[in-house]
Amino acid sequence: TASTTVASTLASNDLTFDVASATGIVVGQIVELKSDTAWYYDDRGTTFKGETHRVASISSTTITIEGSIVDAYTIPTETVTAKFYNPAVLTISNMNVEYAEGSACSAGVGGAYLVDSYISNCSVKNSTTSAFGNDLSINVNYENCRAEGINNSGLGYGMSFGRSTYVSVRNCTFIHCRTGPDFTGHIPCRYGLVDGCSVNTDSTLYAAADGRGMGTHGGAEFITFSNNTIGYVWLGIFIRGSNCTVQNNKFIGPIKACVRIQFGKDIYVNGNVALASQPRKTDTETVTPDYFFEVVDDITGTENLTATGIIDVGNNVGRVSVAFIYLQHDQGTSYDTLYVHNNRVELSNSGGSDDVSFILGDSGNTSLVGQTVIRDNIITVVDGTYVYLRDVVLWPRWCDGIDDLVMTDTTILADDG
Repeated sequence: TASTTVASTLASNDLTFDVASATGIVVGQIVELKSDTAWYYDDRGTTFKGETHRVASISSTTITIEGSIVDAYTIPTETVTAKFYNPAVLTISNMNVEYAEGSACSAGVGGAYLVDSYISNCSVKNSTTSAFGNDLSINVNYENCRAEGINNSGLGYGMSFGRSTYVSVRNCTFIHCRTGPDFTGHIPCRYGLVDGCSVNTDSTLYAAADGRGMGTHGGAEFITFSNNTIGYVWLGIFIRGSNCTVQNNKFIGPIKACVRIQFGKDIYVNGNVALASQPRKTDTETVTPDYFFEVVDDITGTENLTATGIIDVGNNVGRVSVAFIYLQHDQGTSYDTLYVHNNRVELSNSGGSDDVSFILGDSGNTSLVGQTVIRDNIITVVDGTYVYLRDVVLWPRWCDGIDDLVMTDTTILADDG
């Protein structure tokens, strides 16, 4: 392992960077760039600006990378450390790992500093903390794998990826796992894909308000979750990051929230379906999501974090019992550029005794400070006292003019409430 510092300011899309010393650096190594500046969307001191690349060539103290720089770094305003690691290629197929239930063993399948690796048709059962995963890796592919019983509260991950780029997960199954695929790290993961997977937790995790289908636990950007089936989880897809896509997934209740965003920006939610787990059950609220789309603001000391550029388009939500969209305001978040277009949703709560909302804020404090577009949605009210917008302050009326708030052609169909 070689370690040095970056000696030149870097702009997005740069192909090279200068280092203080090139001693020990060789072509093909993985390089981790890590700034001492906090990442834009998480200022708690645990996640920093940075990225993962591979060395393409070296000329004196100038390093050329495969691909290009994603972020921008100003030297000497910030210090950027460059660490170089020798890579490994891992190819595994048709392997099963099983521990006794309740075992303290935590080993799974994966590794660190992987490149161009492929894990297929493998299964891991009853590992304590993680079944599959990789750290500081590039181009790692998982296909037709299965994780079961990875349900340690707070730590159980069917798959966990840290500081990695171009990780893909296709057609994998996660049974009784606290979390399915999860992207995290002290610097962001980027360009990940989870497609065609299925996730279920269990009643114990659900009762403890635990259990997530999949998501980005820490820093992550440009991650896509598509064509997955997620059921019996507390949270369906959990996002901390930016430029993430949640598209064409199926959520089967009961679920607290199908999609939860904790901080970040530019989240695109499109073409998803939410269904009750028992569609013929009379008390449907117990088997349907509370919220389809939830933005929470509940981390102490993160008042500067903003959830912006949220786009919610073309989802077909069979039924929700509290609100289609919930925008929390515990720590002072303002919401900028909320676009809600062409969704279908049924609202139903407690036989008509409780309020049920299309968009719900927090005690009159939730502010939509940028352009807000609410258009062409079809809302069916099955039970409950219906409120279209509740506890939401629409600041564009005062800041930028009424044209910034668009609420047209929305159809409301009331069965009972």
